[in-house]
Amino acid sequence: MSSAVDDFNRAFHSSERVQGYTHDFYKYPARFSPGFVQFMLDSLTEPGDCVLDPFMGGGTTIVEAAVSGRRAIGSDINELAQFVTRVKTTPLSDQDILEIRRWVWDVRDAVAQIDLAAQPLDVPVKNMPTSAYPFFAVATKLANDLRFPRRRQFAKCVLVRVGQWALDARSTTPKTDVISGEFEKRAERMIDGLREFVTAVQAGGIYKNKITSTRKLMPFSASDSGLVKSLKRHDIRPKLVLTSPPYPGVHMLYHRWQVLGRRETPAPYWIADIRDGHSESYYTMGGRSQRGLRNYFECLSGVFNNLRTIIAPDAAVVQLISFSDAEIQLPLYLNAMNEAGFQEANLGAINSRQTRLVPNRKWYTQRRSCNDAGHEVLLIHRPVCQRSAY
Repeated sequence: MSSAVDDFNRAFHSSERVQGYTHDFYKYPARFSPGFVQFMLDSLTEPGDCVLDPFMGGGTTIVEAAVSGRRAIGSDINELAQFVTRVKTTPLSDQDILEIRRWVWDVRDAVAQIDLAAQPLDVPVKNMPTSAYPFFAVATKLANDLRFPRRRQFAKCVLVRVGQWALDARSTTPKTDVISGEFEKRAERMIDGLREFVTAVQAGGIYKNKITSTRKLMPFSASDSGLVKSLKRHDIRPKLVLTSPPYPGVHMLYHRWQVLGRRETPAPYWIADIRDGHSESYYTMGGRSQRGLRNYFECLSGVFNNLRTIIAPDAAVVQLISFSDAEIQLPLYLNAMNEAGFQEANLGAINSRQTRLVPNRKWYTQRRSCNDAGHEVLLIHRPVCQRSAY
């Protein structure tokens, strides 16, 4: 038992940079540690079991489930989350990789012809730095010429990652030649990461052409009845819910980059050619006002009341969550879970409500004097009883 606890502590409290496989394809806010996900999968499921992440974000649970030989269901209301997770878990053929490399070379040659002294007069993306726009405009245009959707999506994911590196949380924008150099290096690293992911999944006995069939990605809010209906229709009962829901009262931008002094830009959606147009509260189940927090906990109870009808009777629900004010919000969170039909549980010697310090957390909380958002709380629940879903 002590060995398991030691393994858990190493995984739970790890401050290592999130890396390996395709995990670095995008730095999605509040990402899971892959080691923590792997520990939970090994402890609570068997190969072939199904794991559900109803707030899948950057898809860490989906990636690690595939590597572990588990089936995975991921759902997220954010189209950027769906886009990134799909690219992370879609293998490429040798011919695909060759064409993507040709695209990289074409972008390099086209960017070399850009007149850097001439700045565009009208950038069609709000708050997109004018100095960076020409590179991404040229690269996305050429990406659209790639033949198959999987090639186009991988290429645009490379650009989204490079854009995040070049623009997000920066007060100045790198020069075009610097962005172009990072672009070439990043493309190769992402190709290598996807190959590493495919090799690891194949080592578990899953053929390359079957990898996408081990995961199902759905564009639903966790409270949407469509999620439940889909799982019922396919007779899927997840054995584990492993997720990190939006954090109540914590300012977190799932849908914007902050550039040049916290100006918000929807540039990742423009680069990926996916839809946006919603406010922060749309992605966080409520704003940071008192009314928004009430909406959050009402929505949370609805989410898990929904999920209780389709998970296995002995399923575990494991969550990592932060609060802007844990003293007030943690009891409200636990009460919402109780109202949804769940009771707090422990996993042997691993107790619910353990906390971990999250290094380098930058989000602005509702109360600036409170630093609770720099910590995550582990919550473990099991269903009190299981409703008949069929």
